[in-house]
Amino acid sequence: SLWMKWMYFPIDILWIDGSKFIVALREECPPCRGLYCPSISPPEKARYVLEIPAGTIRAHGFSLGDRVIFEV
Repeated sequence: SLWMKWMYFPIDILWIDGSKFIVALREECPPCRGLYCPSISPPEKARYVLEIPAGTIRAHGFSLGDRVIFEV
């Protein structure tokens, strides 16, 4: 889960499993400056999360099941 408290700008979020496939994504998560900020959780279990600038998912056409390449 992610918590957007004290963020100053919206972001896109990719949740990635242990095999490096996108299992969930969320676009344009708004910042939260209130007293109560909800957690943002994926519907599937994930091992990694990638926070990227808002609009990146749409601009690059990321979708569920895409493979992500990175080194840990």
